[in-house]
Amino acid sequence: MQWTRAVLSQDSFLSHSDVRSHFGLGSVQKIDRVIVAWPSDKAEEFVAIGIDREVLLVEGRGKALELARP
Repeated sequence: MQWTRAVLSQDSFLSHSDVRSHFGLGSVQKIDRVIVAWPSDKAEEFVAIGIDREVLLVEGRGKALELARP
């Protein structure tokens, strides 16, 4: 399966949209990879990302950073 989501930070004058993306995976139990096309025109692949968690993807880092759950 493949999911695609565009993330745009702008919304309107002096405001911005949430840059987080939520993907409902249904019965999928594993994510093989996440490919990000950055605004710099570079593409980056992140592997070994677990499910049911929030991660931070940073351009040029190559590894997803898991964020702490509240």
